[in-house]
Amino acid sequence: MARVASALSSSFQPSSPPSVISCHWMRPSHTRDTVQRRSIFGPSARPLTMADLAGEWTHKGSSLTRCVDRYTGAYVGDDSITMRTTWRITASSAITSDSFGVHNGTPFVESTIGRCRLDGNILHIRLKGGARAKYVVRGWLEHLTTTVLKLNGPWHGDIPPEVLDDPDEGGSCDQTWLRKAESPSQPR
Repeated sequence: MARVASALSSSFQPSSPPSVISCHWMRPSHTRDTVQRRSIFGPSARPLTMADLAGEWTHKGSSLTRCVDRYTGAYVGDDSITMRTTWRITASSAITSDSFGVHNGTPFVESTIGRCRLDGNILHIRLKGGARAKYVVRGWLEHLTTTVLKLNGPWHGDIPPEVLDDPDEGGSCDQTWLRKAESPSQPR
């Protein structure tokens, strides 16, 4: 994700410095058989553990941002990204992150490993190379065939108190992650 973040911030040259690029986040893309972004479900009835998170989680999203010069308002370019990220999390806190996507017409593949931990309703992820991110766990829903995890983030540094206190704050950074139920031959 660090490569993607740096690519997002350096994908075009502004007409006059300094320019502002609006916040980038992934908007979920859905098919008929996935939970819609505006589905309402709350946190788990009990505190989650790393064993609860063990398994393969998938998130798909895309974003298109129109960029303008801060002073003149003149158009300076577009920035687009479509990607699919898969996390494989173990009960012992290991994580593998695989991302595939297209950024401004250029395909990319990224794979890395790291560690993760839960601290209350905050999921901390540290990937190889030092990339760190925090996610607020906002929702948990278990079905027979799928588990849905609603995260807010990634946050690099302190999470704003209003995001922690109010589930309606920071909604543009909400992500829906899906884990399909495992067959008996595929233990977590």
